[in-house]
Amino acid sequence: MVEFDGSEHYTEIDKYLKDIRYANAVKELGYGVVRIPYFIQLDNELIKYYFDVDLRNTTIEHSFPQGFRVNGKEIIPEFENTIASGFRNTMKYKSVLPTDYCMFGVQRFKKEINDFLDAGFTNVVQEIKDSIVYRCKDYRWPVEYGLPDIKWN
Repeated sequence: MVEFDGSEHYTEIDKYLKDIRYANAVKELGYGVVRIPYFIQLDNELIKYYFDVDLRNTTIEHSFPQGFRVNGKEIIPEFENTIASGFRNTMKYKSVLPTDYCMFGVQRFKKEINDFLDAGFTNVVQEIKDSIVYRCKDYRWPVEYGLPDIKWN
């Protein structure tokens, strides 16, 4: 089973507990659940990571960096001169960052970051971290208020 989890899976305890019950029920039926977070953009490497599938003769790339970025109205300075230069920021309207997570959402986020690092996806982790730093700047927050207290590399 594949679940594309939105921010509510990190912020709402009821959603978190429902996910656990769902995973247990699916497991009893002999299946597993692959959960893809809302801040991840799939490409060939991440499809291999999540599904253990090598796509042959197919290349899936994304022009939108990993992390907490939304296509909107304002120019995003870090995207200038990149393949994502056409994307615009809506973060000033509302973005759900790890700062907004419940304690279970923070635990899940930490595990996902650690799993990415263990799998060698340091570039993915760096893009996620960079996106949080940039959102802190958008909100005029000290960076330490936005970054969860986890090992980032």
